[in-house]
Amino acid sequence: MRRPRLAIFTVGGERVASVRHRVFAYLPYLEREGFEVEVFEPHRSELGGRLASRVGDLLRDVREVKRWDVALVQRKCYPWPFPGALRRNARRLVFDFDDALFLPPPRPKAPSPRTRRRYRKNFEATVRLMDGVVCGNAYLEKKARSFASRTLVLPTGLDVRRWMPAKHSRRTLEEGPVVGWVGSFDNLPYLRAFAPAWQKLYERYPNMELRVVCDRNFHLNDVRIKNVRWRLSQEVEHFAGIDVGLLPLTDGPWARGKCAFKAVQYMACGIPTVASPVGENLNLIHEGENGLFAADADEWVERISAVVEDASLREQITRGARRTVMERYNLDVLAPELVAFLRSILGLK
Repeated sequence: MRRPRLAIFTVGGERVASVRHRVFAYLPYLEREGFEVEVFEPHRSELGGRLASRVGDLLRDVREVKRWDVALVQRKCYPWPFPGALRRNARRLVFDFDDALFLPPPRPKAPSPRTRRRYRKNFEATVRLMDGVVCGNAYLEKKARSFASRTLVLPTGLDVRRWMPAKHSRRTLEEGPVVGWVGSFDNLPYLRAFAPAWQKLYERYPNMELRVVCDRNFHLNDVRIKNVRWRLSQEVEHFAGIDVGLLPLTDGPWARGKCAFKAVQYMACGIPTVASPVGENLNLIHEGENGLFAADADEWVERISAVVEDASLREQITRGARRTVMERYNLDVLAPELVAFLRSILGLK
């Protein structure tokens, strides 16, 4: 019997976290299950700049989709008239997303009503034509179910053999705890939103280090910050040496669409996590069992201090966190769900 042929159209290359963890991580599993897979990344045009590249990618997708049994569109929302053309040419289509793509991403300047309409229309037009939709969390699935009849909630997972607790001795308070945040520059406003908490912590622990692993530097008055430039080759190593992992969020529709993946990474690496009680964080973390919640500056100080000073609490949280990742965010557990969903779309057993 001929192997089912799967094309995957991504929003970027391996440096993009969602592509790396929701596409490339699954390729060995898909190929082992008999799929013939090819990934189509965006290309960069030497002429015409970004717009020419974008249009060229859309035209390529419409053309290429004819040759495949099923195409998985990863986070790409198509503007008119491309959704209709894609649907006419495709045999089967699946959409994968892990952010609230029906909204403009947060920016310092509020988006115009026209921009909001464009994001919403492109998302709805794209999802309506899909045979199935893979959603990063239940909040996103609820939105997708308004337009798609077949959905799957598939959290962003990890290879638990690669993402493991680092072997390092914990510092004493005199040496100073390392409180760490890892993320991309567009999430730095969430870290800055709780600046008073980090300043109060620094007053309590003068030797504390706030380690920020990012593609841009972060600065804050009255806090000792170590900026570490994020590198793909050191993706796992960046988490080594962090004593407490931070996942601050301010509540809102965009934050509710986030998939708490940074907390999953902390938890897999044996790092006690303190997070805002927002969105998917509420489904991932069970207070005191595998992490802690902090809603305001005072709670951030209290929860982080508890983790730093209470060894038994740290052990309890890290043990529960690793168990959560093994049971719910392990690629060995998630990959069969994706394979079964794709096979069902194709009408295969």
